[in-house]
Amino acid sequence: MTLPKMIWNWFCRRENRLLPLLFALIWALVILLGCRVQQRDVALAETRGREAALEELSAAVVEPEDPAPAEDSEAKLLARMLYGYYQAGATRADQWELIAWVAVNRTEASLWPEELREVLLQPEQWQGFSEGNPILQDILTVAENVLEVWHSGGARPLAPEFVYLAQSGSRTQARTEYIESGTCRYVER
Repeated sequence: MTLPKMIWNWFCRRENRLLPLLFALIWALVILLGCRVQQRDVALAETRGREAALEELSAAVVEPEDPAPAEDSEAKLLARMLYGYYQAGATRADQWELIAWVAVNRTEASLWPEELREVLLQPEQWQGFSEGNPILQDILTVAENVLEVWHSGGARPLAPEFVYLAQSGSRTQARTEYIESGTCRYVER
């Protein structure tokens, strides 16, 4: 009799009936533990990748911190404002575009000044805005694209009545009314 056959015969004896169940249970636990470890490793890799991407984006500063917005072009001033939202969790270009269009929309609404510079420099209007915010290349590109479409009269991706923002972590909403609930019309990115 060969060794594998001897092991199989011993394994299948009547007095060893619980042994296969025990092995199956151990095998299931090993698989579950392996899956959990793999999920943790994937989550860790995603976190590290996100952190690396944010560091890379932060390294792409167009110019050092310069608290002189009076000389800034509209695009640079808009990029400084968008950086505040970037710090608050709006880390994607579509979110920056949404926020920039809300700022542009305010210039056409009766409650705000007609000049974009004045709208951007109004106190306590923009989350995380500081005149000393750095200008990141990716954010500046979005700001320049929005301003180019606006000044050329191109197709707006956001209707002019969206003049309020709600930022909650990685969620950005452009709203038509200033309210805390979600009962008004809104666009989310």
